Amino acid sequence: MRPRRTNTDTASASRRRTLAAGDPVGTFASSLASLHVKSVIVDRSTLFVGSMNIDPRSVGLNTESGLIIRSPVLAQAAAGLFDDTVRDSAYHVTEADGRLRWTTQENGREAVYDREPDVGTGRRLWIHLLARFTPEELL
Repeated sequence: MRPRRTNTDTASASRRRTLAAGDPVGTFASSLASLHVKSVIVDRSTLFVGSMNIDPRSVGLNTESGLIIRSPVLAQAAAGLFDDTVRDSAYHVTEADGRLRWTTQENGREAVYDREPDVGTGRRLWIHLLARFTPEELL
C-alpha cells in the first residue's frame, strides 16, 4: 500500500529553501482533525476571519465568506490567542549545521528533534523517493 501524499509532504520538501531565504518556518503538530481557522492579522490592527465550508455546496466548490474587522483591540487579542496556541501546538523549524531542527514545548519543557516529528520511516523513505522524481518547480 502506498502512503498518501499530503500537504505536509509537499511543504517539507521546500523548507530548506525557505529557511535559506531567511524566512521563519513553523509547522503545526500532526492531528487527524482537519478543522482549521481561516484568519489573517495585519499589523495587529486589522483582522480577517473566514468561514469554514459548512454546507455541501461550499465544500464542493470551496466557496467561503469572510469579514474584515479594523479593530486594533480585537486584532491584538486574536494575535495573543494565536501566539499562546502556537507555543503549545506547533514546531518551530530552524537550520543548524546544515540540518533542519524542530523545536516545540512538551509538558512545559523545550523539546528538539533532528528528524521531522510524527513522520515514520516508511513515510520518510517515500518522501525521499518522490523528491528525486518531482520537478523543483512543483515543490
